[in-house]
Amino acid sequence: MIPGVCCLASNGATIPTVDQLRRFLPNGGSVRDTLGWHRVEQIKGTYGLPDYTKQLYANVAEAGCQNLVTLAFGNKLYTGTNMDFPIIAPDQAAFTRYAVWVVRNVPNLAAISIWNEYNGSFGSGTVPERQAHYAALLKLVVPAIRAANPSVKIIAGATVGWNIDGFFKHIDALYSFKNVDYLDIHPYLNADHLDTFAQQMARIRAAGIMNPAFYTEHGGPNAKAMGPNYWPFFKKICAADSIPPAGANYFLLRSTEKFGSGLVGIDGVETDLGRSWG
Repeated sequence: MIPGVCCLASNGATIPTVDQLRRFLPNGGSVRDTLGWHRVEQIKGTYGLPDYTKQLYANVAEAGCQNLVTLAFGNKLYTGTNMDFPIIAPDQAAFTRYAVWVVRNVPNLAAISIWNEYNGSFGSGTVPERQAHYAALLKLVVPAIRAANPSVKIIAGATVGWNIDGFFKHIDALYSFKNVDYLDIHPYLNADHLDTFAQQMARIRAAGIMNPAFYTEHGGPNAKAMGPNYWPFFKKICAADSIPPAGANYFLLRSTEKFGSGLVGIDGVETDLGRSWG
């Protein structure tokens, strides 16, 4: 399993240092951050990397790690706001152009994930509408990314929580997950949900969806509440699927005012979670 961390540099969080990345990913791994569409394309048809990425990507490279970029969210040049999912065909085509630019220009890029938690936190409309819109976007974005950078792994599904089997199965009926590499799952669970999550994953596998999961986020509030006991619990999450996960990015490397689950606190000192890492 590829180890990794999330850094939230795109939201103004402190950029991880080389020493921090080497501490928690001594043998390399992936550093996940969202590279927002509205930050990359601020003028229609003109693309560029935000200033903060220069230091982030330099540190990632020096630490011997690779970038995992989440492609999200909207862009008010096309969609209603900078958070809205691209629904109509011209907006999805514009999102695809942004995705192609990203996979051609981000250095040390190992993988991309397409959108974030579309089944819950960052989705709108009915569930069938979300499934249809997401499948339609995949039909455009996936082959375009394959053509632009065949070495980049594609993580798709954009799910959070334990109630996920229907979301994956209905999207798969519209656009096969065989076209991508991994299933994007954020397994924010407590102990009461573990058996249900295992049943959900079993139903996904029974439907013929056999991509390994990639936990592009895990940890979060549950990890903060559990402290060092989170790590053996996370092993149970991984064991709930018959197929071992391909990778996992812990949320969060360094705490922010909003999110307190960091391996490193706001003060730059390792937390109990950080000291028990690995």
